[in-house]
Amino acid sequence: LDPAHGLAHLSLSEVQLFLGRPAEDRLATVAKAVLLLPDNPRAHLRYAEVSQELGDLNNAALHARCAADRKPDYFEAQMLLARVEQEQGNLPTAIRAAEAATQLDPKSSTAWVLKAEIESQQNKLALAAASMKKAADLVGRSAPLYRKAADLAEAAQDEQTAAALRARAD
Repeated sequence: LDPAHGLAHLSLSEVQLFLGRPAEDRLATVAKAVLLLPDNPRAHLRYAEVSQELGDLNNAALHARCAADRKPDYFEAQMLLARVEQEQGNLPTAIRAAEAATQLDPKSSTAWVLKAEIESQQNKLALAAASMKKAADLVGRSAPLYRKAADLAEAAQDEQTAAALRARAD
């Protein structure tokens, strides 16, 4: 492996991920990729993923943000940024990233569930219910997601919507 070839290090880190190597084993390779490719959003994303796996949420957030800043239409970077910021309790940044993810891929039920979870944590229960309903609609008659949406609507004191969502769950 050429020690000065950033793409080789990035590719090796992705092979290591594919092979199921532990994050500790992938860290040096992906760190070298970031050093050699500081403007590469994928390198930053992979570094953020390894950092998150190792429990280094500050580093994970920093590099997820780097990936998203370098490529705003990078769905995976927005999703990881939302998750890491949510884990850290930085809900305003988390919701912006989750909203970006739902705009980038409006058919991603996972993005809508993440958005609903963050909205719920922000005590925006009606919005959370609507986002969870959207996720349930995308999955296609997902009873568990409709029940979660109903619970959120009920918590928002919207009994009519809650009843309609419960009916869809059954």
